Amino acid sequence: MPPEAPVSPAISAKILHAALVLGVILFYVVAWYVGTKTSMPISAVPERRVLYVGLFLVSAIVFGLPCTPPAVSRRPAPVPRRTTGGEPTWVGPS
Repeated sequence: MPPEAPVSPAISAKILHAALVLGVILFYVVAWYVGTKTSMPISAVPERRVLYVGLFLVSAIVFGLPCTPPAVSRRPAPVPRRTTGGEPTWVGPS
């Protein structure tokens, strides 16, 4: 079975954008649902800084994880070797 072609960067970007938009929409829907079921006066909320820090951390994780580079391969680099014809060939793990 021949290997398949890699996914183009344009399609990959569209998939990433759709996932981020879906995450924002789901976050909004869950916040709206929880807010309608368990709303309380603002005076009863102990500390608003906790809410802001929590929202900052959640958004940093949700939007930052897709931007992290993939894991580095631990395979050794290929080594050039000379053949009888004089042209180097690359020998290494495939």
